[in-house]
Amino acid sequence: MAGKTGKSSKSSKSSGKSGKKKKPGGRGHPGNDLRKGAFHGPVQGSGTQHITYNALSAPASPTALDALPPVPPEFTGRDEDLEGLLALLAPPGRSAGDGDSDGDGDGDDPVPSTAVVAGLPGVGKTSLAVAAGHRALEEGWFTGVQVINLRGYDQSPVQPAQALDALLRSLGVPDAGVPPTPDGRESFYRSRLARLAREGERLLIVLDNASDPAQIRPLLPGTAHHRVVVTSRHTLIGLGARLITLRTLSVEGSVRLLRRTLRVADPGDRRVEEDPAGAEALARACGRLPLALQITGSLLTADPGQPLAERAGQLAAAGDRLSGLDDGTRTVRAVFRESLERTTLQQAELFRLLSLNPGPVISTKAASLLADRGEQETRALLDALALAHLIDRSPTARDRWQMHDLVRDFAAEEARAHAERSRDARRRYQQAQLRLTKHYLRTVSSAAKWVEALPGEQIAGLFASREEALSWLDEEQPTLTALRHTMPREAELTQLALTLASYFQQRHAFDQLHEFAVMARDIARETGNAQGEAGAGGLIAGCLLNMERPAEALAAAEEAEKRAREAGMSELVARARDVTGDALRALGRHEEALAVYRETRDAFRRLGARPEEAQAEMDISLSLETLKRYPEALEAARTSLELRRAQADPPGEARSLLQISDCLRALRRLEEALEAGGAARERAAAAGEAGLESAGLRSTAALLDDLGRYEESLTAGERARELSRELGLRSDEAYADLKITHALRGLGRHEEALARAEAVREAGRETGSEVLRAHGLSAVGRALEALGRFDEAVAAAEEAAAVWTELGDADGVARCRYNAGTALRNGGRAEEAVAAAGEAVRYFEGSSDLFETGLANEGLALALAAAGRGTAEVAGAWRRSAQAYRAAGDQPAAERAERAGELATEAGPEA
Repeated sequence: MAGKTGKSSKSSKSSGKSGKKKKPGGRGHPGNDLRKGAFHGPVQGSGTQHITYNALSAPASPTALDALPPVPPEFTGRDEDLEGLLALLAPPGRSAGDGDSDGDGDGDDPVPSTAVVAGLPGVGKTSLAVAAGHRALEEGWFTGVQVINLRGYDQSPVQPAQALDALLRSLGVPDAGVPPTPDGRESFYRSRLARLAREGERLLIVLDNASDPAQIRPLLPGTAHHRVVVTSRHTLIGLGARLITLRTLSVEGSVRLLRRTLRVADPGDRRVEEDPAGAEALARACGRLPLALQITGSLLTADPGQPLAERAGQLAAAGDRLSGLDDGTRTVRAVFRESLERTTLQQAELFRLLSLNPGPVISTKAASLLADRGEQETRALLDALALAHLIDRSPTARDRWQMHDLVRDFAAEEARAHAERSRDARRRYQQAQLRLTKHYLRTVSSAAKWVEALPGEQIAGLFASREEALSWLDEEQPTLTALRHTMPREAELTQLALTLASYFQQRHAFDQLHEFAVMARDIARETGNAQGEAGAGGLIAGCLLNMERPAEALAAAEEAEKRAREAGMSELVARARDVTGDALRALGRHEEALAVYRETRDAFRRLGARPEEAQAEMDISLSLETLKRYPEALEAARTSLELRRAQADPPGEARSLLQISDCLRALRRLEEALEAGGAARERAAAAGEAGLESAGLRSTAALLDDLGRYEESLTAGERARELSRELGLRSDEAYADLKITHALRGLGRHEEALARAEAVREAGRETGSEVLRAHGLSAVGRALEALGRFDEAVAAAEEAAAVWTELGDADGVARCRYNAGTALRNGGRAEEAVAAAGEAVRYFEGSSDLFETGLANEGLALALAAAGRGTAEVAGAWRRSAQAYRAAGDQPAAERAERAGELATEAGPEA
């Protein structure tokens, strides 16, 4: 290329020998001596200049067009970003690895010649540009590469004239040939690039570390033949460039970067392979930021004996992560500070204030309260910080902003430093924190009123509807959860916990409510507030119960009751006793639970607390149902319904109707149960209670399955699943899948049934619900049996029985023994089937569950027949089955069992 550049100079010199006069404005203006490079007239550039300069009198110098540095050996995790950049660099009709593909798509979208790769400081922008350059050279797309570091974030960034000087020299222009003025250099630079394009040369120009579009514009070629890649910590708009935002690495990519860094230093370093969990923890502690990971890798290579988990723990526990991300030559803090120093005073102040927000995301409204500015002015400042990649726009919601973890640490450092240096700054930050806290408390209170409102009730406040209030709570949930750490007083923390209780309960976010309640209880205990401690203790007990930790819930409820009695709070005593009943029921102590519920019902009645009285009647019904006392359970559920109707409580009515439906199902009054379930769904839908509607659909699906109406059952189950998924209720979605499994099995679609059953089992593992996992295992076993995979079915049933045993659920164990018995019988293991079925019969005959007793005896009769037992023994089992079915109210099942018994008797001993 150096030869070509020199040859071009000679031809320009010889072309000036003709001496022919040219008209003004033509290519050979009479006042411009091209032979000697003397310009006395107008020259094409960014304006009209009159200069005298000999640009071509000096001999050509060698070019420097192979200045691309090597790709860092740890570069990884950027496949998608790399392919996107290469698509822009490719010549028309070309793409990486495929010279015949059409790089321009359908031709409708313009392909710019410049790409701006922007992102957080230390995210790996330069490495991506260098990697893309090497790939493009390997593909043969460019004949040379120019690279210049514009040092945009240094104290003295490279000016365009300086950059042009360097670029011209890399093109082979000698010192004496570089024009002295910025405009002259710009024109000459573009002319050089245009000539190279005409000669078939194609250059890639990498303008690294720019900070302002003004640094870039003079350096852009005048022809689209060449390509330019700009890297910047700012998104540089207004350049007509393709804008590429580089994000932090995935956890997997971060771990690969760590592994590569360690292996470069020592090929035998296997710390990542030996401790993958520690590697992931370290990747997260580094914020998945390549620079932080590289620094950490450097520190680890200096200490080859340090475990990754230990390093991760040091970063997490230090409370000063940024100090741990400094290897003596590179520091994360420094690159962040360079970016901050490029902001205005107002932008920098808002940046520091944003660290006071307790959560990961902040709205423009909340940010304006922090800044004590109008929303429009604050939004402009936020936009500027986002362009600088010191904050990001939330990907899930408009007008919301978020910070990378390490940037947030840096912002908090800067805020603390300012507060320590200035009393005024300290006061401003305290006032900003107070404004923000009051905003969240006021808005939460307004939203909670909508959550608790009855259907049709209009609530005055900050939200126009229940949906709007719930949407705000969903978006702010992480911030509201984190807010508990900044509450200045115990009363405000308790208020926040109680206000959020209904929302967290509706969203099944019991772990978060539990954290709130524990903190509120501890503060109340420290301040001697027995009433506050009792209230928070009741919340803790309820959360533990919903988190399937009933023993802990019982202890917490008893402690809350004790504190409530000390405070003389009768209502809190009753509430604590109610949770005690729930915990006892969850522990299988049903008689004790029933006694407690009757006690709390009477207490709520004396207090005039009608909603709580209605719920107590529901709890009584549930306990009686568990004790197989179905007629009494039905009566209590109907009493609950009457109380709720008197209070005009549609969601409560829906719950009572669902319980009535369950009791009627247990009594085998299936059509009545179906009718009650339909009424429950209607009430739930009218009240806008999608979760309750989903529960009603699951109940309906089970009833339709009992009635053999499998297609309808499947439809109901699918709709229940859809509603639960929309609400983000993972467990409810899995329970809907359980109903779908039964319907699919009834339709003979056994492979699909197995897949759904396995999904239920996995959902139990994911959510930590052993009850759900046990149901899933049972369903897996039934599906495997239907597919003829009998040994696997038996194994699944036995695993489910082990889980039910651990949970203390004897009903569940007995049903699993029944399922195992059917699989054993169908698998030719008749004697084992007799033993398993006999266990189920003994349990259910002692439990007073008449329908299950009939079913268990039916299974025993079939097992006895398969084992070749005597006629009397088989017929006896069928007779007991028929009697139980008839007592349960299931006449068709009773008749079927009687006929089977008669056939067994007629067949005689040889059957």
